[in-house]
Amino acid sequence: MKRPLCALVLLLAAAVSGFGAGVRSLAPEKFRAAGLHKLTEAELAALEDAIEELAGRKVAAVQDETRQALAAAEARVQAAEKKAEQKAEAAPRSGPNWFRALITLEREGISGSEEMQSTLKGTLKTFRGRRSFALANGQVWQMIEDESYAGPAYVDPAVFIRPGTLGTFWLRIPDAGLRFKVKPVRLE
Repeated sequence: MKRPLCALVLLLAAAVSGFGAGVRSLAPEKFRAAGLHKLTEAELAALEDAIEELAGRKVAAVQDETRQALAAAEARVQAAEKKAEQKAEAAPRSGPNWFRALITLEREGISGSEEMQSTLKGTLKTFRGRRSFALANGQVWQMIEDESYAGPAYVDPAVFIRPGTLGTFWLRIPDAGLRFKVKPVRLE
């Protein structure tokens, strides 16, 4: 984007810089029609200098506007790139969450009959509905169905996750005697 704008400014500057010499190079009939034949050589030189000064100011103004427009365009591009990077970082990796969860479990060496073990971040308290569970390993899992728990509070209880059938997972908290279906929300 910089190159076409710079080329345009240089072309404009070259065209305008030669404008003062154009007064003497006018066709004789136009030179007379404009009344320039009545001017002395000093007056013609002063006119050409004035035209060149005016053209120089115009070129400088166009260059400033071009620089400002270019800076604004670059700022918009950088903002769009930053927004796209943030969106890409925030977006889940490709593939459905359950598929990524299986890959994560496989990477940790867990087969269909084995469980992944972690601990719950924070305290397990009374809840009702679909609760999300943040684990110490950075993963977040959410209950698929409404459940409730009204037992004692547990700080950082052990959590076990095992793959079920058809992309489901079972989360088990043995200390609280809980077991329910969950889906992955964030896997790290």
